[in-house]
Amino acid sequence: MTAVMHFIEDPDDPWGMVARYMSAMPPGSYLALSHATFDKLPPRAVQTIDDIYKNATSRIWLRSRKDIERFFSGLEMVPPYAGASPGLTFVGSWGAEDPEQADSDGSRVLCCAVARRP
Repeated sequence: MTAVMHFIEDPDDPWGMVARYMSAMPPGSYLALSHATFDKLPPRAVQTIDDIYKNATSRIWLRSRKDIERFFSGLEMVPPYAGASPGLTFVGSWGAEDPEQADSDGSRVLCCAVARRP
């Protein structure tokens, strides 16, 4: 579910949608999800993103890291790169050989993770 759930607004319960989807999957299945975030973005960038999507067919719902982590509730997160702890990361850091060098303003628009259904 890459770059999908940020088009589902809170009252439509995007977290419940993902939970129902994963409950239909067999144990050992994986969820790969990326989601737009406002964390670590300058306010001007957040406003620009919001302005662009106000005129689109679907509005974007930027969410916090904490809200994005909720999509993985009950799942076993995998490390985003060698030597990392399991968990959410910015897309630029996923699979990075040098996570510090991979981190940039452009890579912070989306958070992502992969998790396994036990």
